[in-house]
Amino acid sequence: MQKIKIACTSGITLSLDKLNVYPGKLKKHSEIEIERICDSILNDGFLFPIAVGKINDKNYIIDGECTYYALQELKYRGYEIDEVPIFYVKSSEKTIKRNILIATSTNHCVLKSGLEKFSDDEQLLKKLAFNEGSIIDFYSARDFTDLEFEKPKREVKDKNDDYFSLLNQGVI
Repeated sequence: MQKIKIACTSGITLSLDKLNVYPGKLKKHSEIEIERICDSILNDGFLFPIAVGKINDKNYIIDGECTYYALQELKYRGYEIDEVPIFYVKSSEKTIKRNILIATSTNHCVLKSGLEKFSDDEQLLKKLAFNEGSIIDFYSARDFTDLEFEKPKREVKDKNDDYFSLLNQGVI
């Protein structure tokens, strides 16, 4: 059994079975996103500690959820995974959702339906700028003509060389 290399340290480690995804299905991770992280972990090791908020006796992932899923996938494939580095973010039942939203709003695509299920705190969502236009699921968006932003200008060599065509063809 091959062992996953841990290439970072934080002073605190936990086994995967002691980490929990916060309920609410806020984030959507594609297979390709998880696979890319699997490849990164296999090539470079586990590079970044997972951000965790502890509520009562549960360790909820604040940032690093997709990495957690990638690690679970690698474990399923037979890789040995020791405890992984984590760091704690001060959280309470009152602040955990805010912490997750702050981490999510900086680097993830959020589904509107997931956001609505995750939090009904409109003031918090507006404060974190989740009220700016529609929230778009780029994994299922196929036609950008209805979106309210300017498409990047680029030369198209072949009508099937855009991201979604390549994704559907299995190239990326």
